[in-house]
Amino acid sequence: MLKSFVKYYRPHLRLFILDMLCAVLIAATDLIYPMITRKMINNIIPSKNISLILNVGIVLLLLYLLRMAMEYIVGYYGHVLGVRMEYDMRRDMFSHIQTLPISYFDNTKTGQIMSRIVNDLNEISELAHHGPEDLFISTLMILGSFVLLLRLNVKLTLIVFTIIPFMVYFTIVYNSKMRKNFRRIRESLADVNSRLEDSISGIRVVKSFTNEEYEIGQI
Repeated sequence: MLKSFVKYYRPHLRLFILDMLCAVLIAATDLIYPMITRKMINNIIPSKNISLILNVGIVLLLLYLLRMAMEYIVGYYGHVLGVRMEYDMRRDMFSHIQTLPISYFDNTKTGQIMSRIVNDLNEISELAHHGPEDLFISTLMILGSFVLLLRLNVKLTLIVFTIIPFMVYFTIVYNSKMRKNFRRIRESLADVNSRLEDSISGIRVVKSFTNEEYEIGQI
């Protein structure tokens, strides 16, 4: 399944690389900014060197503007990447549906198929955009913070990072529970869409027999 998912990145490799490079720069600025600020507060400002304070302030401003530009690129072109991958997935899924036997359509409601094509693929496209980006940024932030904090105080760093194993444990445990709940939500949404599709497609019959209240109750 992972190989089938990864192949959709290949036609849009340039956008993916751009998105990941900007994510690296965002993580780097988030690590560098506090270190420069710390040095400025502890050393530069007490020295009362106005020119140096202004120069460092300009550097901090440029870092902030750089991060803002990277956030824009990640937010805009990252979603462009997700939308293009969603289009490719929806095209392939629709082509696959055309090859299915008639028995499949006898046992599967139209609303459920629509839910898979529209809602589920939209969630997958969000994962395609945010998944690698968030994972990469989080990994860099944790490792970078660990290295930088070790240079400041080894004991405090080890104390702070003792919480990481507990976070990983709770993430794994609650992830399994959330996956089950998300599956139930997707199945419920598919049922709602199937009922809605049946009701709208047969609206003429419903109105002919003044059966609107019953259909409303079914939703």
